[in-house]
Amino acid sequence: MEHTTLSIEKSIYNKSAKRAKKQHLSVSAIARMLLEAYAEGRINIMTIQIDPPVELYELSENEITPEIKKMAEEAYKTPKSKLINIPV
Repeated sequence: MEHTTLSIEKSIYNKSAKRAKKQHLSVSAIARMLLEAYAEGRINIMTIQIDPPVELYELSENEITPEIKKMAEEAYKTPKSKLINIPV
């Protein structure tokens, strides 16, 4: 069995652990079941294809202008369904 570390938001972990405990399960068991179902195609994760593809890259600290920072801050306040590609 492979071992890995997952980062889970504390509130999600706590709610999951509480529910799993009621069913006599662990959070690890739940994660294994979900990953197995995904690997076998019994559950799907929705993705959105962007056309044309958008090349993503990381900006260094000195490349982040006040305008880019403002656009990013505004994008985080925007519902994901309304986000559009922001040219940089």
